[in-house]
Amino acid sequence: QESRGLGDVYKRQELTLLDISSISLLVKDRLNKEYYQLTQKQGYKRSVAVKILSKVYGWKKSTIETYLK
Repeated sequence: QESRGLGDVYKRQELTLLDISSISLLVKDRLNKEYYQLTQKQGYKRSVAVKILSKVYGWKKSTIETYLK
């Protein structure tokens, strides 16, 4: 009985990790599109675009830069 209960816990954790991974990919894709828009379409330099995205997302610039890699 306990083993089956633990298995259920692991399954839930697995789904949660998959959900987090999917969300992370969606955010990265959106961030890259917004970065492209700012740099290529609107002509902002990288540092300015990162600063703008940092304010929009409420994240540190280093976090934005990590997602843009």
